[in-house]
Amino acid sequence: MHRKLNKPTFAQKLIRRINVALDRVCGYDFLTVIPVNELGLDERLVSKCSPSWSKLLANVFAELHITNADRILDVGCGKGAVMRGLIKFPFLRVDGIEISDKLAEIARDNFNKLKSSVKIFNVNAIDFIGYGDYNFIYFYNPFPAVIMELVMNNLSVQMSDVRCQMSDVRCQETIIIYNNPVCNKTVLNYGFFQIKEYPDEWGNGIFVYSNKSESNRIKAQGNN
Repeated sequence: MHRKLNKPTFAQKLIRRINVALDRVCGYDFLTVIPVNELGLDERLVSKCSPSWSKLLANVFAELHITNADRILDVGCGKGAVMRGLIKFPFLRVDGIEISDKLAEIARDNFNKLKSSVKIFNVNAIDFIGYGDYNFIYFYNPFPAVIMELVMNNLSVQMSDVRCQMSDVRCQETIIIYNNPVCNKTVLNYGFFQIKEYPDEWGNGIFVYSNKSESNRIKAQGNN
């Protein structure tokens, strides 16, 4: 489906500059963007990491009825901008994966200053072995289809292993929040159902998926 994408307005650019300046005054570095090539990574395999937290994304999480038993993993967390927003919700755990040594170090420094207990795993998402510890996964278009395929395969295998170990599989619902869902078909191919679509700032959309056709979290909007 063709989407009309929005370019940042002058006001949005100005607000961003102000927020970056305020971040620096407070001693944080959540919002500045480092080009992929300066991180020593392959631009064909990873996307540029930029902050994606917004009021629209906050509204998505507000509808998901987060509890103090929920655990979320931000895959490709960068400097931790989304995680900073997520720690305001009653998650039991808010953690992130980041392949870049430099970005992972900056993220850890940010959260140390916030005195937050989040964990940043400096690892390739393909190789991560802890997906089964989380029932919420967040993506902000962190990599192309060839990598997304490998990540979803790893994630699905680990989620299946966790469900098989549980006495009541009905209690294990896994939610994926995919901002700018370029690899939507890949997620669907691994047995997830698109439950709802939300707007984002740029016209890409934010898709919410569940491994259950009828989510306990939000009313289904229809599956594609």
